[in-house]
Parts: sequence; structure tokens; C-alpha cells
Amino acid sequence: MGQGFDDKVLGGKIKTRLMEEPGIRSLNIDVDVYSGTANVTGVVASQEQKKNVLDLIRSIEGVRGIVDNLQVR
Repeated sequence: MGQGFDDKVLGGKIKTRLMEEPGIRSLNIDVDVYSGTANVTGVVASQEQKKNVLDLIRSIEGVRGIVDNLQVR
């Protein structure tokens, strides 16, 4: 189909994986995908949690890049 559809599917995969991951408060994280690049915005509790979120997103097939806008609070 089209790139927009592919981006929506990829965004759905990312959000599902974040919800399934223990220790990640996925409701505090927003993910938008454009041309395979995940724009990640939100708040995480620690630098370690931020690394886990970004590593998880990188591990998903189809992700071409990440724009990291996560804040640690």
C-alpha cells in the first residue's frame, strides 16, 4: 500500500511493544512515525528507562531511525 499506511502499522507495532514491556509507563510516551522514522516524545523515570525504550524501538523491524524527544524526570 502506501507509506502512510506502513507508518501507521509500524507505529502500532511500537506502541504495542511499549505497552507489553514491564517497567515502561507507555501512557507517558507518544510515538509518531514518518517514513520509517519514529519520533518519540514523553517522560520517563530514569536514564536507564530511556535507554530501554529507545533500544526496544530500534529492535522493531522497519524502524529506520529515531528522533528522541524523551525527557527524564
